[in-house]
Amino acid sequence: MAVQRRNRRALTLVGALMLSSALAAPAFAEIEEVVVTAQKRAEDIQTVPIAITAFTSQDLAAHQIVQFKDLVFNTPNVSYTKSQFTGSNFQIRGIGVTAIGYDQESGVAVHLDDVYLANPPLAEGTFYDLDRIEVLRGPQSTLYGRGATGGTVNIITAKPVLDQFHADLEGTLGNYNYEEVRGMVNVPIVDGQLGIRAAGDWLRRDGFVTNVFNGSDIDGRDQYSFRGSVRWEPTSATTIDLVTQVSHEGDNRMRSQKQYCSTDPTGTLGCLPDTISNGLVNLNSNLSTIASSIQGLNTAFAGTPLAGLGYELGLFDLTQTPGLPALCLQPGNPCNPSDPRKVYSDFNPQYKANDLLYGLNWKQKLADWLDATLVAGWDKNNVWSQESYNNIAGEPLDQARLGDWNAFTGAEGTLHYLLATFGGANYANIYAPYFTTVPGSLPESGIQNLGITGSNIKAFLPNVSAYDQSNGDSSQYSFELRLATDFQGPLNFLLAGYYLHTVTHGDYYVNSNSLDYPGLVLGSLFGLSAPGLCGATGCIVGPSFYHNVGDLDTLTSKAVFGEVYYDVIPDTLKLTGGLRWTEDEKFQRGRIEIYSGLVPIGSTDEKAAMQALVEQLQRDFDCSNGTQPPTQSQCPRPDGSVPPLGPEDVWQLNSVKYNKLTGR
Repeated sequence: MAVQRRNRRALTLVGALMLSSALAAPAFAEIEEVVVTAQKRAEDIQTVPIAITAFTSQDLAAHQIVQFKDLVFNTPNVSYTKSQFTGSNFQIRGIGVTAIGYDQESGVAVHLDDVYLANPPLAEGTFYDLDRIEVLRGPQSTLYGRGATGGTVNIITAKPVLDQFHADLEGTLGNYNYEEVRGMVNVPIVDGQLGIRAAGDWLRRDGFVTNVFNGSDIDGRDQYSFRGSVRWEPTSATTIDLVTQVSHEGDNRMRSQKQYCSTDPTGTLGCLPDTISNGLVNLNSNLSTIASSIQGLNTAFAGTPLAGLGYELGLFDLTQTPGLPALCLQPGNPCNPSDPRKVYSDFNPQYKANDLLYGLNWKQKLADWLDATLVAGWDKNNVWSQESYNNIAGEPLDQARLGDWNAFTGAEGTLHYLLATFGGANYANIYAPYFTTVPGSLPESGIQNLGITGSNIKAFLPNVSAYDQSNGDSSQYSFELRLATDFQGPLNFLLAGYYLHTVTHGDYYVNSNSLDYPGLVLGSLFGLSAPGLCGATGCIVGPSFYHNVGDLDTLTSKAVFGEVYYDVIPDTLKLTGGLRWTEDEKFQRGRIEIYSGLVPIGSTDEKAAMQALVEQLQRDFDCSNGTQPPTQSQCPRPDGSVPPLGPEDVWQLNSVKYNKLTGR
């Protein structure tokens, strides 16, 4: 008991002393110093005249910021959207990606260790073993190699520590079979001069979304990333950092999430724009339904001896409400469950992504008052994704309208009858397998080899089915050289030069058996008038899928930029002025393909088939190349004569060059 009394008195005395100290001297909150390099020099964030949010490695862990989208919840004026395609839109103050396409450029610059990334893996990338992240809001083009209209995100990785060994390993388990392992190891090679650091992150989990069509779990993750770093400091004036990072993902991630819709009963828009519910898209608004419909085929046959044939061969009637699978007619519409984590899709998504980056950052003190920095980077990445076009199962095919291919009379056998009568039995037999292999079903094109034209049949299906594929790859290399002064007086400056070259390719496909059907019907009937082209093999109006081809997109950017700083009142008032000269050269070669012309069955080379269409004088519809030599052959001359074909007539070409002087 005596011991307890002594302890109680001691605690009372300490409490009294603390209270008296608090009363005698008020305590002030201490602001932690955060060092950033937003202005290309190490500075306390409180002295940087830029709207900036910085996260140290401790902040990232405390706020559970593990990927780009998490920055939205911790940074003012920031938003993030994953688009329906493979791109992402990270916006600062409303500025980000204003267009959708493989050749779009963001107004927000993303850097990894000062290396600008033209196509950063915003959706796939994870944050691990970082020193800090800086989000700079507002234009930064006089500080960074590639113009950043909306702002800049700087990701600075943890660098090797040269005088001690340490390692870290952590694992996480969770529901949905979530598994993640993160680790790093730091090894000094030459004490105080040379060290290496290796870090990695591996993540796997089951999908959060249940596909009630087949009971599978989708939107899962299976990805890893590894980074190796080397730091060499041969002298106190030289620091050289090398980094290599490789990432891979292969899973069933959903590129676009569940689709909510208030059905448009007219079929004009598909979904009403002013309300939202778990209804279904009115498929009468889709190109595939229109192309296969009575009205669509009648339009295609208008002005020909086949006028009105759409009444016999059309699969749908746009004046009627589309049919639905039996399940969709049950209460609550199970075809599009209200639960955001449930879909009813006849196509499970697939997602693949890869990225490989090399970076060099060489800091050299040239004199007591002058620092130089050389940054070089190379990056290559690709993304490939397939997903159901609407994330719902399609309407069943009307068996009465699809008909019996083997009947020779009446509406059911109209197509076979016409082909056999005017093209002969052998000609009709060319098309028989498309209709008789699986009775009551239609073939759906795969992506490669021109789909059904080149015998790439993904499946025979008794219902309308549609899926899309978005894929792209890009490579880049860049160099940046900066000079920064460190005068003791009020005047200092930053001067830099920059060079960037990128090469990008991209494709977007939409495949559907209700797109393939018109290709077969129109190709077989119109092929009767081109026996030299189609008589022996048959033809399909192809490609019988939608293909937005980004064949080639290049960018070469050069810039000289810099800033001048003048301390009017030290630590109180500083003036900053900046200038930037930029020269960008861009080239784009692409086209959009669907029902481009008669393509002989058996053709598998899409580019060759499109070139053959041009040689048949099936030219570019909008004459988009007519003003760009040497492709004047794309359009007739003013006198009506047609110049000879050029090698680029199958493409739309765009080439532009910009020069601009901007300031701050």
